[in-house]
Amino acid sequence: MVFGNEDQGLVLFETSPVRRIWHDGRWFYSVIDVVAVLTGSENPRQYWYDMKRRVKDEGFLQVSAKCLQFKLRAPDGRMRESDCGDVETILRIIQSIPSPNAEPFRQWLAGLGADALEGRTEDQKRIENRGQGIEVKKQLHGEVHARGVQSRRAHAELEARGHTKLYGGETLADSKERKGLDASDDLGEWMSSEELADNSFRDAQSRAYIRRMNIQGKEPVMQAHEQISEKVREFIIEELEGTPPEALPTPSKSLAQARKDEERRLTRGLDLFPPAVIDQALTPERRAPQQAKDDHESH
Repeated sequence: MVFGNEDQGLVLFETSPVRRIWHDGRWFYSVIDVVAVLTGSENPRQYWYDMKRRVKDEGFLQVSAKCLQFKLRAPDGRMRESDCGDVETILRIIQSIPSPNAEPFRQWLAGLGADALEGRTEDQKRIENRGQGIEVKKQLHGEVHARGVQSRRAHAELEARGHTKLYGGETLADSKERKGLDASDDLGEWMSSEELADNSFRDAQSRAYIRRMNIQGKEPVMQAHEQISEKVREFIIEELEGTPPEALPTPSKSLAQARKDEERRLTRGLDLFPPAVIDQALTPERRAPQQAKDDHESH
């Protein structure tokens, strides 16, 4: 998932944000964020500092020298100089960090490059973001369930309160009315890829915060989720200079229709080869077993 503008922003690896900046015709990614994903370190900046000192003898000096420093927005909102590397440099750094996330991260990074080259459609982005968003939401609700939000009504309340804060006071019912939906319609089926990403990012950050602060009890968890929802809204508007979720356009078709259209696109042309034509193309030897079966069933 991608957040921000065409020059600077962040992308989401599973539930972990990775900041990036566009420079000299390509993306440069925050090394500190990459280290955090790969190591799970509480202090990825120190890990990277120690790593640069440790692996000089391993021929790492040239790779480290390829890192450029850019001002990126830190979690506290301040702009700070941070080491960044292009895809080639980041891939070399990954090789030097033993981590079970190394291969998934490498594939994810390659996917970002493919997206830029191939230009995925909005339908494809919606389908992918919806699937990822559902998984992130499951993780959030599993986390809060163990911390006191246990009844079905309580989980629904968590969703409602978080939505209102993320959408600047707009309730779930308000959002459905704005989009022209019935009360029973699934709101997520009528979100753009960007709106889906906003919600997913909020859910990921809320779960991480609740775990990190070890928040217990139904109401404290509810309030924490509201707080993170407000913070994410501020981050989207003020830091990324993005569009608030309630101001994003509603897609012209549901995700269900988008999935059907995508399936038709992927299978286009298969109807040119109906079973009869395929059967005629088979050799007599390959047709024989099926023909014998058909003859047996007809008697």
